[in-house]
Amino acid sequence: MRREGIYTHLALLFAAIAGTSGLLPFLVALSLTILLMQPMSNAAAALTLPPVAIEVANQLCADPRPFAVMVTLTASLSFIAPFEPALLLVYGPGQYRLRDFLCAGIPVTLLSLCILLVMAPLLWPLGI
Repeated sequence: MRREGIYTHLALLFAAIAGTSGLLPFLVALSLTILLMQPMSNAAAALTLPPVAIEVANQLCADPRPFAVMVTLTASLSFIAPFEPALLLVYGPGQYRLRDFLCAGIPVTLLSLCILLVMAPLLWPLGI
């Protein structure tokens, strides 16, 4: 993705959006890592978006730490589907269904995301 320039293209697109709407909506947009990791592993999702987040922060002259932290921590919020190895351990023996994970996982994921959206800018200020 880096060699083909996809990271740079995505960073320019995100920078244009963040430049008009501010850094906090961009931070929220980075939480889309949660959607990426449902069909793939959280490690793959955590490795896909940080270069984009850091590049956008550099283009906006902002501190890249809150953006990188947001991507990496949202990659560990895999409560929605049982495709993560830790959730697979209980999926079979507990005789759970996908619906069970959706009913319990969506609220837990949203709550965790809200906490992360509040705490990340407090611990690592967004400042430009």
